[in-house]
Amino acid sequence: MITESSAPPSTTLHGALVDILRNPGQHLLREWNWKAALFSAALRAPIFFISDHHAAAGQALGAMLTEAVFAAGLGGFLGSIIQRLRDARPLWATALIMLVAIPAALVGVQYVVHTWVSPQKIRGSLVASFLLAALSTGFNWFAMEQGAILTDGQADSLGADLQHIPLIIYRFLMAGPRALFGNRLNSSIVE
Repeated sequence: MITESSAPPSTTLHGALVDILRNPGQHLLREWNWKAALFSAALRAPIFFISDHHAAAGQALGAMLTEAVFAAGLGGFLGSIIQRLRDARPLWATALIMLVAIPAALVGVQYVVHTWVSPQKIRGSLVASFLLAALSTGFNWFAMEQGAILTDGQADSLGADLQHIPLIIYRFLMAGPRALFGNRLNSSIVE
């Protein structure tokens, strides 16, 4: 069920992080988020193909396939972390983890993987990847707070999630303006 916020009762960020570190098999393997993995691969892989268009077609395709495998694998782990942290407080510290630390860690691992597989100029791809990682981590966090992209006992089917994604995207895009303008934005849209 998709709601404005369907997260379980809040927990401390420290407690949630300690729980992940104490039980990595539970949180990173058994709760691996296959929906986040699927979305991550579908969104991230084309960026490497497009940003490496100057390279030979085989290299660009290789970069895209490498990213698809990498994004699916790591996306599932990150999705499980985001799912575990989705209701953590304080909100500012959780946001720092979600929007800076997770994307930075992703890009660091990504750099190692891509230079190992195909040592080429990938700086532009990595900058784009960090920005997309921050945006997609923020979106996944937002969507999970509303009950989508979950793979635990509260999860809807992938089909149900896909049906709700347009509304969630709208809510995500409107969250910033609503935070800035509050009810004035809502009343000006209706008028």
